[in-house]
Amino acid sequence: MACDEVHHGSGAESQMQPGELNRLRQDCDRGEALLTTGDLTGAERAFRAVLERVGPLEDGSPEPGHEGDTATTERTLPDAVPADHRTLEDDSPAPRGEGDTATTERTLPDAVPADHGAPEGSGLDGEVGASPGRLAARAHVGLGRLLLDAGETGWAEKEFRRAARLRPVDRDPLYWLGCSAAHRGAHQQGAYELAELRFTEVVERWEGDGPALVQRAYVRVRLGRPADALADLRSAERVGALDAEARWVLAALSGATAHDVARLLGVAARSAMERARATGPQGRSRAAADWSRAVALLDRARQLDPGEREFALPHAVALCLSGRREDGLAILAIASRSAPTDRHLAHTLAVMAWQALAPGGDARGADNAGGTVASVGGPSENGTGSAGRASSSGSQPEAGSPAVQIPGASGAGGGNGADVAHAWARCVAAWAGLLHDAVFWERRRSDAAQRYGVSVDDKTLTALRADLQARLEALMPGPDAGDRTSPEALLNREIEAARLLAETGGLPLATRSAALVCGPLRIVELGREPELGAFVGAAGEAAPALRQAFSHLGFAQALLRLDRPGEALDALSGLRCPSCRVRGRSGADSRQRSAGQPNRVPAATGGPTTHPAQFTGSHAGEQPDSTPDAVPSHTSAPAESVRSRPDRAPVCEPDCAHFDRRNPAYVGQADRHALLLRDGRALALAARLAQARAALAPAGPNVRKATAGWQKALVHAKAIGQGAEVEGIVADTALGAAKALHRAGDIVAAGATLEAAYTLLADSQPDRLKGQLARVLTDRGIAQANRDMDRLEGPADDLRRAVELNPHLHRAQANLGVVLRILGARMRWSGSLVGCRNRLQDALDHITAALAHFPGDPELTQLRDLVEADLSLVHSELEQGRIGGLPE
Repeated sequence: MACDEVHHGSGAESQMQPGELNRLRQDCDRGEALLTTGDLTGAERAFRAVLERVGPLEDGSPEPGHEGDTATTERTLPDAVPADHRTLEDDSPAPRGEGDTATTERTLPDAVPADHGAPEGSGLDGEVGASPGRLAARAHVGLGRLLLDAGETGWAEKEFRRAARLRPVDRDPLYWLGCSAAHRGAHQQGAYELAELRFTEVVERWEGDGPALVQRAYVRVRLGRPADALADLRSAERVGALDAEARWVLAALSGATAHDVARLLGVAARSAMERARATGPQGRSRAAADWSRAVALLDRARQLDPGEREFALPHAVALCLSGRREDGLAILAIASRSAPTDRHLAHTLAVMAWQALAPGGDARGADNAGGTVASVGGPSENGTGSAGRASSSGSQPEAGSPAVQIPGASGAGGGNGADVAHAWARCVAAWAGLLHDAVFWERRRSDAAQRYGVSVDDKTLTALRADLQARLEALMPGPDAGDRTSPEALLNREIEAARLLAETGGLPLATRSAALVCGPLRIVELGREPELGAFVGAAGEAAPALRQAFSHLGFAQALLRLDRPGEALDALSGLRCPSCRVRGRSGADSRQRSAGQPNRVPAATGGPTTHPAQFTGSHAGEQPDSTPDAVPSHTSAPAESVRSRPDRAPVCEPDCAHFDRRNPAYVGQADRHALLLRDGRALALAARLAQARAALAPAGPNVRKATAGWQKALVHAKAIGQGAEVEGIVADTALGAAKALHRAGDIVAAGATLEAAYTLLADSQPDRLKGQLARVLTDRGIAQANRDMDRLEGPADDLRRAVELNPHLHRAQANLGVVLRILGARMRWSGSLVGCRNRLQDALDHITAALAHFPGDPELTQLRDLVEADLSLVHSELEQGRIGGLPE
């Protein structure tokens, strides 16, 4: 190839001092280093600085084919590199077999990599005695590489031609002219032929030039000459010029097996991922191109060898960091089903799901390609260790990075509605298990010790886990992003379920792997409902809590732990799936149409029950569903009676196709629908008791509400055979609340609380409540009497009730006598001697009865004597015919 003539400026080289030349060489070195890290702006600045200091070395004559263009060096680079120049032309499956070039052609880069071929750190043909011309040519090549990387092929070729005119004896200008022609090959006829000619000239002039042989091989594949391409690659192999990309092409052209080609494609993908990691902070576009290249290579590798699990993790990471996060998450989800206890895989899935919610991510998949995936130290499990090593953010963490990287979170990211709700549920499902996976955290502790040389104590580890949960909570979407389940309830259900499962040793799987620790969402995602159901069925005392946690009941369970019993009861109204609710409403409509017709179904055949279900926790615009709280308070009907009407059944129909996914812990359980209803009753019972406790808070007691809660709780308790236990709980609650109210000065509410509890529990808990109720009534009667001496009927009733409950309570006996004597005196003053006589006689009778319990008591004896004297006086006055009034 004939190069354009080069014209040197007069005396330019002789005027340059050694120090100035050294500075120019340093600028070239810096520009090439910045180009390697992807800092295109900094590299351009360095190369242009060289050209400005060297000055014009050409005569300014127009270049062939570009007449009148004299401003090439003033061309400004684009701000960002366009789409990857290595995109696949065709993603269809490749045929396999010796001599077939379809796989190679479809996976080869559309153009030669812009950073390929220049010996590292050498610049142009050695820099011994570097001259301004050599340095200017080197700068032109650098600018051309920048433009080529940015997709500006025409402008890049101008820079390479300028370098060739300056240094026609140098290799790099000619080599990069071949690269620029190869870049145009897919869109311009004859460009591949021109590229082959230029690479051939490099090979002939610089015998055995390995990079040129590799690039000519790529071009010859595009030209449909696989035999010549294979010869070039074998020649390049002999001189040690093959990189990871060239090795898989050589294997494909040599007729290697699909498995071997796929393995080499994986190696090339890892090389691209490593380049992406090595790219500096200013080279995000370059890194994005490398991530996209890794995706293309791994796409082809997985097509060639679909059963190879090694590619799953790096493929997912590359997809995530190339802007296709949702595709990467889909791959990880599939891989997790075959390796559910692989902690490395699970952690990567958790971090990617987190990034989809974090600021800058998008729950709908439009992610920022510059994101990062947290690294996890340690080998992978279940045969996927190589997958961890394949990941660019896998088993070898970066120096200085934390043992467990937790992305920052200050709120939910993009997306809304169902997209955000789905992304949030996926993130929670992934992290809940890791939070309670003891082996995972022990490995994090070990990694931290190895990396930083410090020991991590249990307190620090616990704090880290708590911080992780707090950050998860900070990522929660708004309450209107989901349907009927609040994000907070979802998070707490998953975490609590994982904790309970971890406490029982985890779910053992049939694959001889480690035990699985996770929540119900992950169980369903992995398709492990049968294993969980069998495990829970054999869990003994832990079974009820596990059943509740790993089912739709878990939301109510979570809300109860959050001290929100009202919302827990509302959650229990959602035990039926939407399909069963629709079926129930359809059945209700048909029954309404047939209303008025006599019911001829005999009771023995399962006809309608006498007690229709009551509804609670219904939602606006929706027919309310029955809940386990739906049995009327006047009956303790068995569970079957509540389920007799399909439109009001608390749980799904027996043939419901969604029951197992909504309630995985009940899979395989005998009479699972009735068992779910029973467990739901237990939660409704707990919610009612919690509501009653909350209603008796000293700040604003509501005894009526507490009493209603106790009544419904007792109904549930009898239905599930826990009546005696719950009666004791009610008594304890009443006693504790009354004590707190008494101390707070609300003696009226304290007495009402105990009265209500005693009325409900008179047949079962009389002794525990009588004594305390008598004391509170006594205190209340005395306090009210002292507060208002004109209104003593109420205190008299309280004291009389206290004496009935506990005749051995001295204060009640004595004060009742005093109050009755005063009431008698007031009757006399009001003009009713008969009334006075009756009151005093009543007082005397009570005091006489009290002395039977306290014989010889001086206070009661003295009070009896006073009452007897008063009574004698009244009798005398009555005999005299007086009608009452003030004593004379």
